[in-house]
Amino acid sequence: MTFLKMSTLVPLKDLHLDLHLKISVWIEMRRMKSTARRQKTVAASFSSSEEDVSLGADHSEESTPTCDAASSSAVSQRKSGVPSQRGQFTRKYQAQWKDDLSMFTNIEAARTITLAFKSSMEIPLFQWSQVSKHPEWKPNIDAWFKRFQNKFEWDRADNNVVRRVWENHAATRLRDFWYDTQKKSKRHARDNGLEGWNEVAVWQEFKPPFISGEIWTAYIEHVTSERFSRRSQSGADNRNRQIYGSVTTHTSGSVPFSAHAERMAASLGREPSPMELFLETHVRSQDRQKGVQQFVDNRAHHFVETYNSRLRERYGDNPSTHPDFDPDLWMEAGSSGGPDKNRVYGLSNTTADNLRSTRSVSTVGSSPSVSNTQSEEFIALKQQYQQLSMNYDELRQIVMEMRSKMGDDTCAASFWPYGPGNNQPPPPPPPPPSPAPPLF
Repeated sequence: MTFLKMSTLVPLKDLHLDLHLKISVWIEMRRMKSTARRQKTVAASFSSSEEDVSLGADHSEESTPTCDAASSSAVSQRKSGVPSQRGQFTRKYQAQWKDDLSMFTNIEAARTITLAFKSSMEIPLFQWSQVSKHPEWKPNIDAWFKRFQNKFEWDRADNNVVRRVWENHAATRLRDFWYDTQKKSKRHARDNGLEGWNEVAVWQEFKPPFISGEIWTAYIEHVTSERFSRRSQSGADNRNRQIYGSVTTHTSGSVPFSAHAERMAASLGREPSPMELFLETHVRSQDRQKGVQQFVDNRAHHFVETYNSRLRERYGDNPSTHPDFDPDLWMEAGSSGGPDKNRVYGLSNTTADNLRSTRSVSTVGSSPSVSNTQSEEFIALKQQYQQLSMNYDELRQIVMEMRSKMGDDTCAASFWPYGPGNNQPPPPPPPPPSPAPPLF
């Protein structure tokens, strides 16, 4: 059957055709419009993505020789999608993690891991320490990691690191997953007007729909065990412990401090100082907007007062002479508030361990006093190091531009073997090509 062109179509009421032809023309018009919209969507998706889209790292996939640094840079700058079986395009995120490999800094990573638990909790896994005792659960663990792999991408050289970070983060999310599940069951029991809704015997009747009966029964046995009850009570006592007359808390919620630091860096155009990040996560936003420094607990207030007092003792009363961060004084003030063993208040465990490895400060009274002269020398050395780093970056950029102009495509732009840790000078540029011999 021959159909009319779109440019020659007129309203159907003006066509003196039979009913069958009218219906055929209408169907053809809808099909052509749908095809045009679909082609426009696909073209827009391809225009924003590259031809070769990385599908993430796969342990079963053989590595190929690539320019790892260059490909990693390209991946981090790409905001593209990967085609699914339905022809749609799914956003992929760049995997980023903390220095101590404890968790991913992407908020979407936590959601992806939790969603994997919720959609396929087919094994009685309530604590991540059980994984090593049950090798038969490995296919389930790999399936959860595959879901994460389908939504995130990273450099193949970081395969082992990403898997380790994922397992550490999954351990935390597993604990929170079962805690939230229990809390929802308690809420349902309370909303139904049941007395003693906080007791296991009451809320266990409200099984979530995404948990099978077998897994739910095993979970009830787990939470009613003596070991779990003892650990649960110990954790509740620690969380409710008062320091300086109040329970320790913060305003970060479930968002990692590293994510707050990234947001502040984007807003300020620089990396925030430790004190700026501390105030961001320990002063309520409504108080900051009013210009009032009202801390969420007494410990935060006591810490800032102690730290500022020691800054004045060491550097004088003028705040302009104070450094943005004095690690010695911070560790002294942060280690003096409560029996937190080796933790330093306001700093991550990794940062505190790094500072301890280079300084002998651990607790108040155990650190040697540092004179003003030594502090000035430290500041001068820090400024000198920053200047050397800037000179190194400028020299590296010049060499990369020179190699790019000479058409060097051997991944030289993504590899620079010379730096502060290498005293050898950079190699001289290659000699210019000899002129061609005259034709006459």
